[in-house]
Amino acid sequence: MFSTALAAAAILFNQQPVKTCPIGLALGVGNGAGEEAFLGAVREQIKLGVPQINISIKWQDLEHEEPFNLKMVQDQLGLAKFIGADIHVTFTGINTSTKSMPADLGTLPLGNPQIQKRWEEALLKVAQVLPKNIKSLALGNEVDVYFNEHKDELPAWNDMMKTSRALLRGAGFTAPIGVITTYDGARRHPELVKQLQQPWEVFMTTYYPMDQAFSVLPMSEVPAHFKTIDNLAGNRPIYMTEFGCPASEVNKSSEAIQAEFVNAAFAEIKKRPNIKLASYFLQADFSDQMVDVFEYYYKIKDDRFRAYLSSLGLRSADGKPRKALKNFRTNLSAWLTELE
Repeated sequence: MFSTALAAAAILFNQQPVKTCPIGLALGVGNGAGEEAFLGAVREQIKLGVPQINISIKWQDLEHEEPFNLKMVQDQLGLAKFIGADIHVTFTGINTSTKSMPADLGTLPLGNPQIQKRWEEALLKVAQVLPKNIKSLALGNEVDVYFNEHKDELPAWNDMMKTSRALLRGAGFTAPIGVITTYDGARRHPELVKQLQQPWEVFMTTYYPMDQAFSVLPMSEVPAHFKTIDNLAGNRPIYMTEFGCPASEVNKSSEAIQAEFVNAAFAEIKKRPNIKLASYFLQADFSDQMVDVFEYYYKIKDDRFRAYLSSLGLRSADGKPRKALKNFRTNLSAWLTELE
């Protein structure tokens, strides 16, 4: 009996880590603003068996009205639980090129004590409602875009992030924490990305195979793109909070190229067990009204930018499936089958 127990223990302690699929899919409902369209998008996520979901929370939305809007966070968490996916969260004070802060703080420099105090209060309130088994928390989205234009604020940001991590760990928050930078920044400003990512134990990034003019790069270069990310990540786990490719000809792309990208990206992700999240962006194209909002938010008026935002979906805004949806479904299904 003793030898049997030893054998069982040996098996237990020598087991390989449980393999999981890191693929997520950002929820999108296209032109359907109604409840049925939304539920249809949720049902598709469940039917696909999407194993990961990344929810995004902007600080300015939580303090946009009184009282502090934790219900919005709880609603998104409830949706993720309903889909049955592992949950990742992005909580942004910096979002790409802009500050996503409450209006009364947005014009203040990052070193201002008011920003630090209010950010810490907001962070702790959000952390209190996050599930203990959350898989990751990002504290800013595509922050290299902002800091490439505001380098003088970078020291204050780094101090703010150092304090934030200590605060969360002190409150018992155990999930991996990081900040998100961009693949474009990794290509064009690697030293800035290194500086932003250096303090963290994980590497978080978005990835679109595009140049600065919103033109899609050749699909033959996708393996090299992943190697660029590998080089910056080093030995750290990688969380790809967004990856995607537009289908618009304005962006020198097409439905066929977008579908080819899905296959190429899946192939590269499968080679890398250190990729813990790879969330495809987007399930369905944004509506024209949403693209109008993004143009205003990012202060970019450019036909190529609009085409990029308007053609990221696996479905068009009217719900029509693109070729990439079939490839996404086939690749994900095969991966999940391998894990059964």
